[in-house]
Amino acid sequence: MHKPQFNKEKLRETFQKIAEQLEKPLTVFMFGGGAMAFRNQKQGTKDLDLVFQNSNEFHVFANALEKSDFHEIHKLERPYREMAASGIWENDEQFRLDIFIKTVCNALELTSSIEKRSELLEKFGNLTVQMFSNEDLILFKGITDRPADTEDVSTIIKSSKVDWNVVLAECILQSKKRAWHGSLLNKINEIEERDKIVIPITKELQKLAERALLVQF
Repeated sequence: MHKPQFNKEKLRETFQKIAEQLEKPLTVFMFGGGAMAFRNQKQGTKDLDLVFQNSNEFHVFANALEKSDFHEIHKLERPYREMAASGIWENDEQFRLDIFIKTVCNALELTSSIEKRSELLEKFGNLTVQMFSNEDLILFKGITDRPADTEDVSTIIKSSKVDWNVVLAECILQSKKRAWHGSLLNKINEIEERDKIVIPITKELQKLAERALLVQF
C-alpha cells in the first residue's frame, strides 16, 4: 500500500496547525522532499524532514505535535531505525514528520553556513520555517545510496542554477569527522553518466576521495 503524497498547500496547512499550539517562537529547518515541493521541484512529499538546532526547541515542537493530533511512532522498520531520527511522528492521514536535532541520520550536521544559506519559507505565527538551499539539498541527498535521492538530485540540477563551489565547500567542512567526498562523487558520477552532463567539481572530489583513502592506510 502506497502512502499518500501531500502537496505544498497541505504542508502549509500542517505548519499552521502546529504553530497554533506552540508555546514560544521557534525556527525549524526543512530539507528533503518538503523543500523540493515548495520550490515546485516535486508535486508533493510523503513526509517532512525537519532539523532543529537544539533539544529544547525539539521538545517544545514535540509538545505542539501532540496537541495537533500527531503521535510518535515507536515501532519502526529497520530503514527508519537506521535514520537515527530524534523522533518520528505521524497523524491519522499517514502524514509523517522525521525530526532531527543538529545531526541528520548520524551523518551531516546543521552548520552555521547551512543556516545562512537557508531560505525563509514563511512565518506561521510562532513557527518560522527555513528551507535548505538547493546546494545543501544536493549534498544531503548526494551522500546516500537511495535511488530516489539520485532522481531528486538530478531534478534539482535540471531545475536550478547550482553553485557547485558551495556544494564542494560544505562537503569539505562536513568531512572533518568522516569523509563524505567518495559518497558524493559516486552519486555525481552516476548522474553524469545517466544524464550526459558535466558537473564541475568531479575532479576535485576525486582527488579528495583518493586522499581520504590514503589516510586510512
